[in-house]
Amino acid sequence: MTSGELLISANEVSILRKRFKSGMSNVATFVLIPGGWQGSWVYQQVADMLTARGHKALPITLSGLGDTPAPTANLDAHIGEVVDIVKAQRDELVLVGQSYGGMIVSGAADALRLVADDAPFPGSLRRGRDG
Repeated sequence: MTSGELLISANEVSILRKRFKSGMSNVATFVLIPGGWQGSWVYQQVADMLTARGHKALPITLSGLGDTPAPTANLDAHIGEVVDIVKAQRDELVLVGQSYGGMIVSGAADALRLVADDAPFPGSLRRGRDG
């Protein structure tokens, strides 16, 4: 069973930790989600620091926010992209979202039925702990 816990929700940054197994390891995979009009490059220094400490860092550029236009990209599409990334991971996972990326963290938590109280939930996506 998976569970999630909100670690930080301040200054427009949301961090959600997802546990895949009981117990926690000292190493995690960090999915780094930038704010609107930004891409993976904004997290390069953070990714380098995490990698130097033995973690795996996945800074992402959401569709339509990089070099390739994506006219149909929207919040739901971006949440779907992150959900797909989360489902592909098997280690402890930490989602980090800044500004608009924080809404994506919340939407992904909702889609995956993780608990993330206090994160900025977009629109009607917020559910109680029991769904």
